[in-house]
Amino acid sequence: MRLTTKELVAEAHKAARSLPPESAKLVTELATRLDVTRAALCESLSERDRLAVENAAVKSAAKKVIKLNREHAKERHGNADVAESWKCVKLLRKAKAETPATDAFLAEMRSRGLDEMAVAYRKFASEEGSSCNMQSSYNLTAERAESYAVYVRRQGAV
Repeated sequence: MRLTTKELVAEAHKAARSLPPESAKLVTELATRLDVTRAALCESLSERDRLAVENAAVKSAAKKVIKLNREHAKERHGNADVAESWKCVKLLRKAKAETPATDAFLAEMRSRGLDEMAVAYRKFASEEGSSCNMQSSYNLTAERAESYAVYVRRQGAV
């Protein structure tokens, strides 16, 4: 018998009721973590799909730009290998502006890096042997990283 993840989680929670307390706690925790992991995976796959759609649109726009540029150059200058068209620039700007999932994803990645930096600096500040000045400096750097991470996340959500 092959169960889906949802079915497996439900069966584990059901089976946990008939187990000794310690085993039940462990099975329930495993089932909960599996369910959370499944949800995170589904969200990641959904995000991947949105990014793929956006990136396909960008690639398509790039092909259009190349074609328009060559047509314009040949028409205007008699040579498809020269010149740049404003139509192309406008198309590129539009393509660049229409990638909200990509922008949000990149902002989140940048923010995570800043979050990690803040954690590291807080750790440095709490290490034994750090002078008062260094502790203050590390904590201030961590606060700035945290603040900037919030800013970056907001910019990515716009």
